[in-house]
Amino acid sequence: MREIDIPIPPGSKLTAIEAAVDKTCRSLGLHIVLRTNLRKYPGCIHWHVRKKWEKGTLELTAWPNRRPLWLKIHPSRSATWIESVISILVANLPSNLEVQNGRMKGSRNGGNSCI
Repeated sequence: MREIDIPIPPGSKLTAIEAAVDKTCRSLGLHIVLRTNLRKYPGCIHWHVRKKWEKGTLELTAWPNRRPLWLKIHPSRSATWIESVISILVANLPSNLEVQNGRMKGSRNGGNSCI
């Protein structure tokens, strides 16, 4: 299993991270097939992402106060499209969370955060 941390701006709210993941995946033509929480990481959001008509599943998990955002690739769920989108996700997700005018893009005042 391979894990890749995605650097995000400090203080990013979970709602902003969720919006950035959704936007970035849509822009790459990826489909979110599962959005859930993991017992192992209380308060997180966990996604399974796929490319239409292709094998393979990429997992993303956001848990802001502990380990902000990371990708996970299981050997049994690997595919060539995953390798091609990893660098784009790593580059684009943080830029979708940049602070503009003192507020996070995609966030709302009082957004959720994990404890």
